[in-house]
Amino acid sequence: MANLQDTEGNISWIEEIVERIKRAEGLRFDTEVAPLFGVDKTTIGKWKSRGTVPFEYLTNYAQQKGYSLDWLLLGHGPMQRVAFEQVNEESTATYRARQIDATLFNAIAVEVRSMLGENRIKIADEHMQAKVDQLITYIYNSMIKCGEQAVDPEQVRSLIKMIE
Repeated sequence: MANLQDTEGNISWIEEIVERIKRAEGLRFDTEVAPLFGVDKTTIGKWKSRGTVPFEYLTNYAQQKGYSLDWLLLGHGPMQRVAFEQVNEESTATYRARQIDATLFNAIAVEVRSMLGENRIKIADEHMQAKVDQLITYIYNSMIKCGEQAVDPEQVRSLIKMIE
């Protein structure tokens, strides 16, 4: 099991994670956090003194509670994972599997849907929906790799022609 370790020897980093968990759960004592991870009540203190936390425990906890890892590990952003309009219910699990820039993703989905409507392309079956989902994901991933923050309508238009 991989551990998150405070390489600076700064135990407060681990303490901050435990404090965020206690606030989120309405707990007062570190020993009350242990059952959330299925560990002995002394384990939390050991993590803090060693300056390491098993990453798997934190990711499983965050996923079960719907918490953002950015918030849990670093104290950044909202506590809850960012919600966004899903393209469809079948793809929900795929999109929730990773943290994404919801604003950018939504902008892409809106642009794709708009252009599909302009071209009178209907999403008539699961196969076509899968193609649209793949297109949105492809555009999103390529924009992230290039560091782009605005949707290029011409790029979307040319890619939609590929699925017609």
